[in-house]
Amino acid sequence: MAALAAPPYSTLNARMLEMLQAVLQSRFNLVIIGPTNSGKTHLIKALIAELPDEERIVTIEGRYEMMLGRDFPNKNTVEYEAEEEDSLHRAEQAFKLALRQSPDRIIHAEIRDMDANIYVRACTRGHSGSMTTVHANTLEDVPEAICDMCMLDGRGMNPERLTKRIAEYVTQIGIEMRNVNGRRIIARIGEIDWAAEGVIVRDWARYDDHTGEWLFPVGPSAKATVRLDRGGAAIE
Repeated sequence: MAALAAPPYSTLNARMLEMLQAVLQSRFNLVIIGPTNSGKTHLIKALIAELPDEERIVTIEGRYEMMLGRDFPNKNTVEYEAEEEDSLHRAEQAFKLALRQSPDRIIHAEIRDMDANIYVRACTRGHSGSMTTVHANTLEDVPEAICDMCMLDGRGMNPERLTKRIAEYVTQIGIEMRNVNGRRIIARIGEIDWAAEGVIVRDWARYDDHTGEWLFPVGPSAKATVRLDRGGAAIE
């Protein structure tokens, strides 16, 4: 992460680095969005590098890209590759095996239709500090996008209640990646929550296209501040 915060990458700055380290220490669940080749996988690996080596991390990928065992041989990692065309090796099966490994965190490369419900359950049943990516245009769209995938299994869930649950427990911190003049940057770090019958995002950090600098519109909510304090972290 320190390398990403310095030239030539400058994907984020020093203040944002401290924010993300505090988020990891306090075990918020993270979701990352952004177009293809915007650096989502690279950022996840950089975040994983910040975690204590003794934490058990289980990854689920459609194809091996992160290569944690190769790049972080001292970390306690278990890696699964899912193949949706193979009924014995779909993401659902990978999740069942992953949960038997008693992971501290689950790193799901990308939420897809068939495994959305399983990931939501995992994040709400004790695997705090997990990370994933999802296809969405903005951070505000993320909880509803995951809800739509969950609804495809026909369980007849209430979409509003499910979206609220996802916003509060599954996608607590959102990161938006972008390509700006050939450079991969973090365009937003936002605290995702639910209020007044809808999804809200508090922008802790936002890239300003006019100045080429990051702005810091608001700090963590009172609820997030309590969690940061409990985790022994702080965000100025």
